[in-house]
Formats: sequence, C-alpha cells, structure tokens
Amino acid sequence: PMAVDGVSLSIRKFPSRQITIDSMVQAGQLTPELAKFLSECIHKRLNIIVCGGTGSGKTTLMNALSGAISPDERIVTIEDSAELKLQQPHVVRLESKVATTADNAHHAVSIRDLVKNALRMRPDRIIVGESRGAEALDVLQAMNTGHDGSMTTLHANHAVDAMHRLETMCLMSDINLPVGPLRAQIMSAIDVVVQQNRLRDGSRRIVGVYEAEGLGSQGEYVMRPLFEFQYRGEEPGSQRIIGELTSTGRAPTFAADMAARGFKLPAACRLATVSWTGRLVPGLATFIGLIFAPPGRLGGNLPLDVAQHIPFHQHVGPTDPRGRNLAVVDHPPQGDRVDLHQ
Repeated sequence: PMAVDGVSLSIRKFPSRQITIDSMVQAGQLTPELAKFLSECIHKRLNIIVCGGTGSGKTTLMNALSGAISPDERIVTIEDSAELKLQQPHVVRLESKVATTADNAHHAVSIRDLVKNALRMRPDRIIVGESRGAEALDVLQAMNTGHDGSMTTLHANHAVDAMHRLETMCLMSDINLPVGPLRAQIMSAIDVVVQQNRLRDGSRRIVGVYEAEGLGSQGEYVMRPLFEFQYRGEEPGSQRIIGELTSTGRAPTFAADMAARGFKLPAACRLATVSWTGRLVPGLATFIGLIFAPPGRLGGNLPLDVAQHIPFHQHVGPTDPRGRNLAVVDHPPQGDRVDLHQ
C-alpha cells in the first residue's frame, strides 16, 4: 500500500462564509493601507502572483482579492480542483480532468489545455488556481497578449524564488526558449508579487508585496519591495508573533497612474515620485538633470564629489521597460524629500 501504516485521509475544508478583504483587515492579516493598495492594483488590471508555502492561505487571499474585480467583467477560472468562489455574475469555472486508466488517457484535460481554450472565450481576466508545470508559459502569454489583470498562485518562499520557479515551469514546456528572452517575457508579464506565509505560531499573514521591476545588468530578477513584514517579537507565554506590515518607502513605477485615478498612495510611498508629464517640484529639477548629465559634465550647482554619493535606483528615465511615461527616484537627497500628491 502507498500509505504504509494504514489509511490516511486529508481534508481541505474551507469556511462557509465568504472571506473578503475587509474581513482580512479585521483579522489583522492585512493593514488598511495595503488593502486599499491591492484593491487599486486589481482596478488598474495589474497581473498579480500570490506565492507562498503549502497551507499558507494563497487561495484564500486570491478569493479575497477577486472581490475587487468589477461585476461587469467576464472572468474565466481554471483549477485542478474547484476551490475559488468568485461572487461576480459573469464567471466561467473550468476544472482539469485526470485520466484514471490507460484506456481513457485521451480523455484527460490538463490545465494547459484549459488555458489555451480560455483564450478563445473572450475573457477580461484569467485566474489560474495554481501554476505547477508547463501551463505557466501559456499563462504568461495570456498576460502578455491583452488579458491584463490576470492572477495565479504558485509555491515559493520569496518573490525572487517565485520568478525562478516560474522560469523553471516554463522550461518544462515543449517550447525551448532561451533563458534571456524567457526572463524578459516573465518580467513583462508580471507586475506585482504578493508573498503569503504561514508563520510558526500558525497565523497566516502577508509578509511582503513586491513589484517586478525588471532585469539587472547580469540578467537577474530585480524585485522592488513595496511592503514588508517587520518582526517585533513574541508575546510571553502564548508565543504569538508580534509584527506589522509596513511600507518600505519606495514608490512603484505605476504610482503616477494610480495618482491619476485619484488613489492616494501611503505617505511613505509618495516620497520622490516624479511624473514627467507634470511640472517638476523646485529642488528636484536640479537632481533629475544631474542624473541625466554625462559623467564629468554635471548641470546645476552640485559638485562631482557630492553627486557621486547621491543614492538613486536604476529606473530613472522618461519611460520604464513597459513604456510608462514616468520616472521614479527611490532615494533622493535627504533634504529634497517631496510629496507631490499632497
């Protein structure tokens, strides 16, 4: 027998009540500002990956996030076993079919087959319950070909690990893509990665939200942390973990788009966000000109030795890799911190 010591039964039981973003805020799994941020990411139709370990609450979180989807959109969900419970009226639920014997192997329908078929069903969004194999490549192609706002989950311990695992799953397909173009396609498709963990006290919490920023000079994945869990200690006796999810102070590259929609980023994320279609705040114009100046030919009044010690991130320019018309300066001089959205 496969179970050496006798019969073993595993039951995955979901609560009868619908878990929403608001209920997760009340339970302490989300902060109000992160709940608003993730809801705005859904409204803006960003492609989101929820990653974490087994039993960390990935499906539950994706169920909650789906509540922010407009009821006017047509959604296709694809799963191994139907666990998603979307409340929108226009939802098509698809489930894979496994061959039970060799005789009916031709009747098997894989997740990859369902993803390909879903592309012909005119969906506004495609939600894949979990990416485990070669279907990850088809999910990426769907995200890159007009199905913005799609979501999926996968097993990974960190956002960078999620990118590497997504790459590995794509290489399982029958299409032999070079690693370079594959990584470029992954970073073009994925916008936000949400890390959900089951902590040692049994609680399930979001421990990080990251933006897929681009590829580094060596072709490595560059993830921009937007929110991270700050560990504060444990309660005496109960050993309950004390901590909070806080903003890192780094603005996402799509901050200007969110501001145009009327969404106000958390105060820490609104520092040093510059829109190239608007006016530059006095004091930042010199700093922006300094960044674009050729080496040794600096504009403004800052000397070379001062300019060399101003920390800033590589994503400064009129457009980012996805063509958005904005620039982000992550770490301006301490005296030039400006909130453009006040």
